[in-house]
Amino acid sequence: MKRIWYLKESGGTRTKAVKLLVYEKNEHLSGKLDLSAFGKEELILCFRNKGGEEVRLLGQEELSEEKARQLQEEKKEWELSVTEGKTAFLSQGFEENIESKQEESPGKMEEVQEETDIEAAEELDEWDEDQGPVNMPEGKRIVQLATLEDEMLFRDYVHNSFLLHGYYNYGHVILDETEEAPRLGVPGNYYEREQLVAQMFGFPDFEAAQDVEKVTNGTFGYFYTRG
Repeated sequence: MKRIWYLKESGGTRTKAVKLLVYEKNEHLSGKLDLSAFGKEELILCFRNKGGEEVRLLGQEELSEEKARQLQEEKKEWELSVTEGKTAFLSQGFEENIESKQEESPGKMEEVQEETDIEAAEELDEWDEDQGPVNMPEGKRIVQLATLEDEMLFRDYVHNSFLLHGYYNYGHVILDETEEAPRLGVPGNYYEREQLVAQMFGFPDFEAAQDVEKVTNGTFGYFYTRG
């Protein structure tokens, strides 16, 4: 299992990413966190699911079998906060949990954001679990991360945090070669805040995956570089 959390500084503008890999090793479950986006200060990590259950870690990268299994069981249901010194970095769902405690119907936005890759793209005609959307318009093609490393024009985006966030959630990115200047597209759901973050990381344009009268919050599509 692979998962990446895209975190925003609470009260600030910085963004950081945390990656989780859970795998079988010698018939035992193991887990590893990539915390390279953070400095050398002691980190406090708090994973929280929709039921309010929490898993807390003190900055370690290697996970015990118990913790790895716990995080694997609910897959994408966990949200994350990382405290670095006196600064907190929160995933969007975690932030919504905090802000919605007093609301009558909390979590509506979280449920939309936490859809699986297939559920998020139900509007597409076909969806392959490994390759993403099958019926791509002419001039657009699915690209895996390994292939992107060979695309000279977009090689610098391979380690882009926003791209990795979309790639690990949906399993692909796309190249749009319909115009003279090609564009790179990252899959995701449109939200105003997500659009601002995408722009910060070099993906200023959003287009819905299918024709819609108006792009609204939750619309599935692609954040593109500007050709």
